[in-house]
Amino acid sequence: MYKKKYLDLIFFLIISFISFNIFLSINANPYSVSGYNGNTQNINVAINTLSNSRKRRDIEKGIDDNDNESGDFDQNSWNIPSDVEVHDDNGTDHLYYEMKIYSNNETIFKKYYIDVEEMLKEPGTEGSIDHPQLVNSYRKAVGIHLNNTYRFYGHTLQQVTIATGGFCYVGDQVHSWLAATQYIAPLMANFGTENMDSSILYADDGKKLVVEWRNVFVRDHVEAGPFIFQMSLYANGDIVFVYDKIPLNPQNITEENHPRKIGISDAYTSEEPFGSILGSPRRSNSTKRVIYEYHKISVPLEQITNKTVVYIMAKPNCIQIENCEECYSSNLQHFECSWCNDETTNTGFCSDQNGLHRRRQDWIQNHCHEKKLDNIEYCKNINSTTTTTVKTVTENDESKKSNTTNDSKNTNKDSVVSDNIDGTKNGRHFSYLLAIFVLLIIFVACWVAYAYYNPSTPSGQFLIKYRFSQWRIPTSHVRYSASLHT
Repeated sequence: MYKKKYLDLIFFLIISFISFNIFLSINANPYSVSGYNGNTQNINVAINTLSNSRKRRDIEKGIDDNDNESGDFDQNSWNIPSDVEVHDDNGTDHLYYEMKIYSNNETIFKKYYIDVEEMLKEPGTEGSIDHPQLVNSYRKAVGIHLNNTYRFYGHTLQQVTIATGGFCYVGDQVHSWLAATQYIAPLMANFGTENMDSSILYADDGKKLVVEWRNVFVRDHVEAGPFIFQMSLYANGDIVFVYDKIPLNPQNITEENHPRKIGISDAYTSEEPFGSILGSPRRSNSTKRVIYEYHKISVPLEQITNKTVVYIMAKPNCIQIENCEECYSSNLQHFECSWCNDETTNTGFCSDQNGLHRRRQDWIQNHCHEKKLDNIEYCKNINSTTTTTVKTVTENDESKKSNTTNDSKNTNKDSVVSDNIDGTKNGRHFSYLLAIFVLLIIFVACWVAYAYYNPSTPSGQFLIKYRFSQWRIPTSHVRYSASLHT
């Protein structure tokens, strides 16, 4: 009986091997790509939150210079796949910042321009004037840990990713599409630092983070000359853009090979069933992740000239408040705050009553859009519930320990008998599974050997294209190689 099963299994593996090679032969063209064609609509992109270890590994490993998907691309590479949606959710007028522009003003320029090299000489300041990932680079980025907690739309930042493309990514999830919405961009464009005089400097003294793009060239307008501009992020959330040398007005920079933006933006994500809109979900077995850009500030491009300063002053908002009583008693100019409590963890956060922030998913799941009858009593109940929960958990733990001890004494004898009865059956099942595992290993080894020694076959081409050194998360837009600076 078992011999027949083994023979059937071997026959199945052989058929699978033949079928797999036939499949590769039919679909050989998509895998034999000699250059990136920019067509992303056929790429199956899944946006997932990465674990910290995976996130760190993907950031550190960078991207091979021989990667077929790095280098030139066209505007289609910024198209969003059909299973991802982006919605503009800034219909409610929430003034998170106040912006002032000082065009061609030498006095204001001198006030806000910061000498990064001198700043790095100060005690306790961290940074670099020649980070290897940012020197002689194109579409590269480096993640840096901040010396202090900096505010962005009220949320705290612990890390910022500096890109050669004239912007900083400030999202807390490392994936492609939020990089297009969660940014601080003094001048996002198709910049590179391949020129000998080009560099990107940054310094962080715990009070402010300063990043300077010095003598960088727009690849599409090299003849225009070098650009010099700065971004300063202060601990209180204020942001300052300082423009020293702008040889070409930003509105004349092409977007053919890279987005062109000046300003800031923040977004949140929401997992929803296919065919639904936020607030009215439909039943579905599959979900999609929708990106909502809830607020952005776009700086008028035509106002950016030499010696220009853009001051974006942060205003108080609800998400900064850290306890229930202060949340309800706050009197903010543009926000009405309410406390959102997570009943499973007995932790919470202060939110505006529209839930427009990065924690919107928590805000919806905990029904925080429902109005509270008595705010004072609500806060008291939260505090008392937290205390009661701690006591209950302690009592339950003690009870479980005593019950477990008694139960184990009563069941030890019975377990010995049942183990003897089931031992033979378990042994047979184990040997059968072991045989399947061994045969599977043999099958994989044979296929790898066949593909290795026959590189011209579809299997060989598949192995070359998807060798281990080329494995990385698929993306559907400009590839930025990044490293983590500790």
